[in-house]
Amino acid sequence: MSKQVLEIPVLNEKLFAELQSLDKSYLRDSSWNNFLQSGFPSVKHEEWRFTPLENSLKKIQKISSADSVSLPAEAEKIIASLEPIDAYKIIVVNGKPVSVSAEIDGTVSFPFGEGIRMGLFGKYLTTEKETFNALNTALTNDGVFIHLKKNSQTEKPIHIISVHDNREEGIYSTSRILIVAEEGAKAHIVETHISTAEKFSLQNLGAEIIVKQNARIEYHLIQHFSLLGKSEASVIDSRQVVLEKDSFCNFTTVSMSGALIRNNLHMLFNAQNGEGHLYGLYLPSKNELMDNHSLVDHAMPNCFSNEFYKGIMTENGKGVFNGKIMVRKDAQKTNAYQNNRNLLLSDDAGLNAKPQLEIFADDVKCSHGATSGQLDEDAMFYLRARGIGEMEAKKLLTLAFAEDVLVQTKHEGLHNQIDKWIEKKLSF
Repeated sequence: MSKQVLEIPVLNEKLFAELQSLDKSYLRDSSWNNFLQSGFPSVKHEEWRFTPLENSLKKIQKISSADSVSLPAEAEKIIASLEPIDAYKIIVVNGKPVSVSAEIDGTVSFPFGEGIRMGLFGKYLTTEKETFNALNTALTNDGVFIHLKKNSQTEKPIHIISVHDNREEGIYSTSRILIVAEEGAKAHIVETHISTAEKFSLQNLGAEIIVKQNARIEYHLIQHFSLLGKSEASVIDSRQVVLEKDSFCNFTTVSMSGALIRNNLHMLFNAQNGEGHLYGLYLPSKNELMDNHSLVDHAMPNCFSNEFYKGIMTENGKGVFNGKIMVRKDAQKTNAYQNNRNLLLSDDAGLNAKPQLEIFADDVKCSHGATSGQLDEDAMFYLRARGIGEMEAKKLLTLAFAEDVLVQTKHEGLHNQIDKWIEKKLSF
């Protein structure tokens, strides 16, 4: 074992020893070796410089056993509160499906192993120099696999409810999602992450979403670990969206609460005439860190992408936005836009924003930018002058700021629910 490998377990030797002791029949050698070569990232890694992991990794005490999970009673109350989202439900606990709606109209939902046999598992989620992807791929033997049949259309959204069971301190879990939309398929997918207690946990999630020719996917990812109260639940979420010819994907991420949330969202244009939208809203507050890293990879010509992220930071919450648009040499006629805007409602709140363009083609239209500031003083004065109280004026302006992202939430019940969550979190 090389010196580099020996450096890996120093953050948490117990975790590393337990990983090594797992049944090797479930390990994929190349991914495991990639993990050993990369090690856990530190703030010395450029992509992780604003997201320190050392304290979180040291807190891990136990790896969740996928064979022994069940739906905690604490989660049932939260799931009941999600009823405004009328949908087919898939309930997952620490990465393992425990309940699936009897019939998901227009789809075929195979056991997860079928996705592996189709050769799609791990095809796009790279494990080289990506520690958490490598560890996830090496250890995963179960997860959610949704296979949308050719030209199918679901009558209701498909709602993946991911329960992070953190009733015990220091739980580490691995979760995997594979979604394949065949030619002409259409679906709306909602994915909601919740936790059951206030204790620390860390989930390593990997997802691959493949949108084939003329298919259309609306995807909403909601991360709200503190629905029941304060929670130290954390997640490293890495996912790859692949767009084929004439396909469409609208991906919206709303990060409401969580001790540490790291979202790595990559979108690859794998054929011509694809259209992709990435919207994001993050609201870190007391002691919370929310980091959104995105890569929009224009590998083929005549494609369109639009990325729009907004952050609302309160108390000593910290936000990070690192977005890159890459336009490769042969990707002529690319249209790509990126915008990041941030609202800091406290002197102690923090933000690090880094929009990036890498363009190797010459016939393109691309732009990017990032801004940060406080509530507009002129707008506040306008509302106060018309008899609106200070708190109500702040509420109106803050919700209006968030609405540019939330308007993408076409499902009325989900939209209304997020509005209520924002009001509650910001104490309006």
